[in-house]
Amino acid sequence: MTRHFGLLIGCLLLSGALGQPAQQTPTQDPRYYIPTNKLCYDEKNEPQRCVPDFVNAAFTRLFEVTNTCGETGPTE
Repeated sequence: MTRHFGLLIGCLLLSGALGQPAQQTPTQDPRYYIPTNKLCYDEKNEPQRCVPDFVNAAFTRLFEVTNTCGETGPTE
């Protein structure tokens, strides 16, 4: 029993060490994302207020909006 437990722990540690996330850098849709050269620091290396570019995730996509969520009970 102890050997199986040790083997299980070893496998979990190995899988955690070798596991990779699905994407290390999220992909951006080039039609809606334009990289900027604006830095968050000025010429004196002082931090500046950074406001990311607005991305309208619903642009050119169809979706349905309702106000009935939970009206007749909890939703699944």
